[in-house]
Amino acid sequence: MLEGVSGTTDARPALTQVAGDARLKVGKQLLVSGRLDESLIIFDTVIQDRPDLARAHFLKGMALHGKKSHAQALSQYLKAEALEQDFAEYGLLDYYIAWSAFYAGDSELSRVRVERSLQDAPEQADTTFLAGLLAFNDDRLEAAEESFRRVLEYAALEPEPIRSRELRRAWIRLSDVLARDERQDEALEAITNAIQISPEFAESWFRKGSLLSRLGRASEAEEALARWRELGGGSGS
Repeated sequence: MLEGVSGTTDARPALTQVAGDARLKVGKQLLVSGRLDESLIIFDTVIQDRPDLARAHFLKGMALHGKKSHAQALSQYLKAEALEQDFAEYGLLDYYIAWSAFYAGDSELSRVRVERSLQDAPEQADTTFLAGLLAFNDDRLEAAEESFRRVLEYAALEPEPIRSRELRRAWIRLSDVLARDERQDEALEAITNAIQISPEFAESWFRKGSLLSRLGRASEAEEALARWRELGGGSGS
């Protein structure tokens, strides 16, 4: 075990082969189609019959993740991992554990799993983005900037609509890093890039307005905030 980090191992275990359960195919189809509650019924039924089936716990974790029940999802992922069984999605465990741990507030576990996930897939934009978030939250601005700039490189190679989504959020977060580092002009340029990619994304206009205000450009700031309000920003919806 890595010292002081629950749910982490420094070596990959030898996995056992276990017979699957046909019901999981139906449950995953429901999961992929967004019918999360129905998929959970199937996964819970399988787990009740076969509590030692790792894949059932993993898929239940995915459904809980979709419902934003991240602590519960994390528990299911760790149960799946502890059973040391091979299954189709096993290679995704580090990735999903990293994100669920992040949302559940366990940044150290998230960091360890991000590092492992990036060892397996170093040019994965989403995992690199999470590395940037973790660095930003720890005020490690140089590392955060490096991560978000790498996301911009990796995302440019993705197909649409993934490309635009990843580019937009990387520019937004890079803008946050630059602003915290007192590089307001560069932050404004970054958020302007995000707006060019997704001009209907309200959050970007709010950030632009805030940056313009800090730079003393009051009339431009008000124009940006007016656009933010037009797009539903501040409506509480």
